[in-house]
Amino acid sequence: MWITRGRLGRRAFTSGLAAGAAVLAVAVFASSDEPTEAPIILYFADGSSVPLTAWSLSYEYDARPKDAAPSFGQSLRREARDLRSGKKILALAGGVLEIRYREYEEARDVDGATQNVKVATATALVLTADAKKNDIALVPPDRELLVAGPSEKGLQVRALGVDVRGTTFTGAKRTFCLASYVYDVQCHPEPAERVVKIEFPRSAP
Repeated sequence: MWITRGRLGRRAFTSGLAAGAAVLAVAVFASSDEPTEAPIILYFADGSSVPLTAWSLSYEYDARPKDAAPSFGQSLRREARDLRSGKKILALAGGVLEIRYREYEEARDVDGATQNVKVATATALVLTADAKKNDIALVPPDRELLVAGPSEKGLQVRALGVDVRGTTFTGAKRTFCLASYVYDVQCHPEPAERVVKIEFPRSAP
């Protein structure tokens, strides 16, 4: 879920409904007689939360032939259920992922008028698993961890960012931006869309 700098997107998200949905999700999962995937729980900067099933971390990147202009690039995604940073692949099952931010003000075009708005940019990740905290640098995954399958020799690959995707218990498909790797695109700045923590169940693959 990306917006370019200079434009401010707006999405409505009700905090009360989100918090209620998280409680309902736990109750439904606990009372179900059929095997059901335990949800991940997303927590937002405004204090709300939402459960997601059928989830993935979606790594967005663009690829273009060697020496080709950026306009010839193709936007692609790599879906995974692990955290990828540089050459590392980190398991998330049973862990808690925190996203650390730096806040500042920036002039933006909001509904045709220039306004100073508060922007939060992800700067680091902290993964807690088995009571151990692991500080993770916010660096893009290596090419080999982005491109699915064999790639053309000389293909230029640039990581853009990572989203978390999934389905709510009402069947709605949602996408939330976690972090960007490049300056010219960024995550949605509003607190109701800013993920600060994700809890992963131990049953996650």
